Amino acid sequence: MDALELLRSASAAYARLPFADARLLITTRQEEDGYRSLVEQTAHALFSRPGRVRIQHNGRRGQTIVADGTHIHADSPPPAGYHVSPQRRLPGTFQPEHPSSNDIVFLFERIHENVASAAITGEANIDVDGAPRRCVIVAVTYEPGPHPTAVTIPSPLRFFLDSETSLVLRRECDMLFHSPRLPQPQATSHAIETTSLNTAVSPDPALFTYAAPPGVQPQSHPTGTISANTASGHYDRAHGFQHEQSHSWDDGDLVERSLYRFQGHNLSIERRWRILEHPKVIVITEDIQGPGEAPTAHHERTLSLPLS
Repeated sequence: MDALELLRSASAAYARLPFADARLLITTRQEEDGYRSLVEQTAHALFSRPGRVRIQHNGRRGQTIVADGTHIHADSPPPAGYHVSPQRRLPGTFQPEHPSSNDIVFLFERIHENVASAAITGEANIDVDGAPRRCVIVAVTYEPGPHPTAVTIPSPLRFFLDSETSLVLRRECDMLFHSPRLPQPQATSHAIETTSLNTAVSPDPALFTYAAPPGVQPQSHPTGTISANTASGHYDRAHGFQHEQSHSWDDGDLVERSLYRFQGHNLSIERRWRILEHPKVIVITEDIQGPGEAPTAHHERTLSLPLS
């Protein structure tokens, strides 16, 4: 099989996967002005159809994300509170629109989408549950998004595909973070490797029910309204203007939705806020639908801002 066929085979393997229980090692290497750092983190990721995921970030500042099929529950790290939001996409899934995301990703059903180029670059062994598994390494470049960001991908992503199951056992991504504050781009390498994998025994269904840690309460506004879904509005009938706004949480993203009506014309904007740790940036993505446009017509733009 060529590289594209391998990616399609991997996608099909995940489409058939009824459940999975994976232990992951996340490695981030960073280099800036002669300074090098290495950060390692472990996580436990569970998946069960239809649409249920649990991701447990290990460590003192770990976070728990639970998708129960209808809602996503996410701790705030450290867990001073938690958020609840409607489940619009499944946490832990690879998104080719954002291939360099440093989120924990272990489901790759969309790995074959938006591919600009793909090539087989070699083979390697990945130790899973103490035994080596032979993998084919596929280097993939994805089509760029419509708007430039502060993060660029200087080389193809590298996927290590299990020769027997076609599942992804390791994903590597190199990134460059550009900022006027930096004399040169900050280089970061991010890898997620599967160290243990069970696809033979279904996870306990109780694990996909979120249980808040003792003393942890839903995060709220001063009025006491749970911040998972709040709304406000403004009306100016004299000038034919109306503005309605709501916000919710989706897998750790703050999602703002605004509807504007101006002299009989409608404009909707969905704005997503996300903080990336390596590099330390806040990414703001806007999805705009203009007056009279079909529901499938969208205009997107992305802005990345460095955080000190």
